[in-house]
Amino acid sequence: MLFYNALNLEHVTENRILNDNEKERAAVKFVDSIGDNITRFQKFFDNKTDANDYKESWELVINDNDWTKSKSNIKFLIDELLVSNEKKEEK
Repeated sequence: MLFYNALNLEHVTENRILNDNEKERAAVKFVDSIGDNITRFQKFFDNKTDANDYKESWELVINDNDWTKSKSNIKFLIDELLVSNEKKEEK
């Protein structure tokens, strides 16, 4: 599986492209806003795709010519990690 974030990660978190001097501040701001709240992290990335599944996420991004819109399919990576973690805890 291959996952994507718009142009850069800050394009997803800030909805804009940042210069190198702004990137670290933006990353700290994002981490501070999420904290250790997994649900908030998950909801943030849920809102970055209109797709219902991984395959559809790629179909949407391939057919979308608006590269200015912030988008990501990291939601499906998070879902996979949570399912994997639940399976490990069941053992």
